[in-house]
Amino acid sequence: MSDLTFYTNPQSRGQTVRWMLEEIGQPYETRILGYGTTMKDEAYLAVNPMGKVPAIVHGGKVVTEVAAICCYLADAFPEAALAPDPQDRAEYYRWIFFTSGPVEAAFTPGRGAGNARRAAGHGRVPQLRHRHENAQTSRPRKRPTSAGKQFPPP
Repeated sequence: MSDLTFYTNPQSRGQTVRWMLEEIGQPYETRILGYGTTMKDEAYLAVNPMGKVPAIVHGGKVVTEVAAICCYLADAFPEAALAPDPQDRAEYYRWIFFTSGPVEAAFTPGRGAGNARRAAGHGRVPQLRHRHENAQTSRPRKRPTSAGKQFPPP
């Protein structure tokens, strides 16, 4: 049994976390939960009272939300070199949370139309793509990516 457990559903945002888990290269156990069934069981609600996935448990610590899990794993497994040095993380955090917030909302069905789009602050998908590409190509580069020289790992 692994010290790291990953709770997910194939139709969830957990695929991003699975990718990160594969990048860190550590063994982990996967528990697939069903919407409205095992995700709402008391056993899982003890892990995440919101009854949502993804979530991880590592050494008894629970982490939920995609961006938080990715940041946690990068810090918990520094040998994977998936995060810049702490003093160089401003841009890294900016893009992780931009992706987990406005970009994700723009791709969520029912969230990208009309006033809801303005209220959520994410705009349209082409607008997001343009802004991200522009930010990546129009500024002087100190590092090859917004995640730092470490990503992707060698």
